[in-house]
Amino acid sequence: MSENGVPSKEEWAAWLEQPETQFIRQLAKKRREEIKELWENGGFRNQLDNFTAIGGCKALQLLEDMSYEEVVENELGEVNGNSEPKIHGRPYDPEYDS
Repeated sequence: MSENGVPSKEEWAAWLEQPETQFIRQLAKKRREEIKELWENGGFRNQLDNFTAIGGCKALQLLEDMSYEEVVENELGEVNGNSEPKIHGRPYDPEYDS
């Protein structure tokens, strides 16, 4: 791992192969599907519940699908020498992202 704590592509690939990582990603997928099923069956009766479920699904999707490029190169752009930090591949906006 580099001095700034950012893993290399090789370290990232090794981490993805760890049984613990695979288990957590499988749990994220299962939980996301459970939330979607609850929504389809009318389990969320108000707008706050819907927003909470959508946010939860997005977070679980990120855990399930995150790639080295997305996390290290986009999210941590500032660490890799880019002048602007990124949030989900777009420039960080302190008013919006706080």
